[in-house]
Formats: sequence, C-alpha cells, structure tokens
Amino acid sequence: MAQGLLNDWGIPIPGYRFAAVIMTGGLPQLLDIRFQKIAGLKISRELNTEAGAAGLLKPEKHFRDLVLTRGVMALNNANDPFVVLPGSAMSPLNVVHLIESLVWDKRLLRCEIMVAILSDLNIPIASWLIRDAYLTDWSWGDLDGTSNSVLIESMTYKYSDLIPIGL
Repeated sequence: MAQGLLNDWGIPIPGYRFAAVIMTGGLPQLLDIRFQKIAGLKISRELNTEAGAAGLLKPEKHFRDLVLTRGVMALNNANDPFVVLPGSAMSPLNVVHLIESLVWDKRLLRCEIMVAILSDLNIPIASWLIRDAYLTDWSWGDLDGTSNSVLIESMTYKYSDLIPIGL
C-alpha cells in the first residue's frame, strides 16, 4: 500500500536543468536562454495589521529581484577555434541592454521573462512567467589575473507579477 502511494507522487524535479527566455519588445531572445543560476522566483503578500483593517491584504505591489547569472560567451573563429573574434561577446540580449544603457536615465524598458525547468529531453515540465520586469543592474564579476575562472555576468530585474505555470 505505501509503495503505491509513493509511486503516485512521481519523482522530484531537478533544479539544475533550466532556461530563461527574455522577451524584449515582444520578441524572444532565443540565443540568450542559458544561465548558470537564476535566483528570486518568489510570490509573497502582506496582511494589513492596522486597527480596523486586520486580516485584509495590503493593496500595494511588492517588487522583488530576479537575478540571472551566466558566463560571458564569445564567438570563435570557425577556422581556428582558439581565436576569439573581436567584439563577439555581445549577444542579442547584450545589444538590447547596451541600447537601454544609452537611455538609462530617461526611459524604462519592460520585458517578460519565462523561466522553465527542463526534462532530460529539454522539454519544459514547469515554468514561471515574470511580467513587466525591468533591468535595474547589469554587472560583471571580478577580473583576477591570479585565477583561472570564467568572466561572470549578472542581470538583475525588478518585477511584481510572477505566475507559476504547470505544464
């Protein structure tokens, strides 16, 4: 009997196989879906504890951080795989961020982000839709001549709406 109950629940979903599709201007950035780490998937709310409103939800939205981290990639020369092409570290998403940085103090560009857990066949099995996100930080890891590490890029987005989607 207990064995049948355990089988009904299935197996745990691994958190190490995932992708994030960032949609800017309604277009998905399909070349920029792989990340080393995604942090900040969260839904929360607060109750109003003031007299007369006890037990009611607070009406304001809560903004959270979603942090996407990855190694910086560059294209290599097809004839010599150890030769990196100049200027090739700019992915399509980086180009969008570069354009946004030109109007950083004047305009806020919003995007939608779909984060999906993938099966071993790269088929989405669970996902989250983050709506109306906007970039607040774009940073790179330390440059250290004494270590043999990959340059890390982090993008932090603010968001208030997260919708879990079971597939």
